[in-house]
Amino acid sequence: DLAPGDIALELPEAALIGGDAALEAALADLAGRGIAVLIDDFGRDQGGLVPFTRLPVAGVKIHAGFLERLHRARPRRRALRGLSGICGDLGREMVAMGVETRAEAERLRGLGCPLAQGHAFAPAMPPEELAGWLSRRAERAAG
Repeated sequence: DLAPGDIALELPEAALIGGDAALEAALADLAGRGIAVLIDDFGRDQGGLVPFTRLPVAGVKIHAGFLERLHRARPRRRALRGLSGICGDLGREMVAMGVETRAEAERLRGLGCPLAQGHAFAPAMPPEELAGWLSRRAERAAG
């Protein structure tokens, strides 16, 4: 007899790109039945891992959607720490996007992501407004 735990399905990494709620539900159902799903060809050229290690880029920006509910999602925290280690080993930066509060920024810093952008620091603005914003910020900092 073949038990569910004896089965492992392979899903190409490309099939996960743009994964939706239905895909997530199907994978959760399989996991709940004890069937393992492995990501096949992980890090192949269409994925982010090979270009990230090969190309002369300064770093990565972590999408705000990945950071949502980070305080309740242990696997995401572990992935973020792991990515932080990879970035550090490669001499690359890691920037968290969509950070809304200073508390979020501190939590991310504790997980190995020292750089962040979002409304906690400044709203998005057109380039022509940047000089004025920087000037006002410098005036406030000077007291």
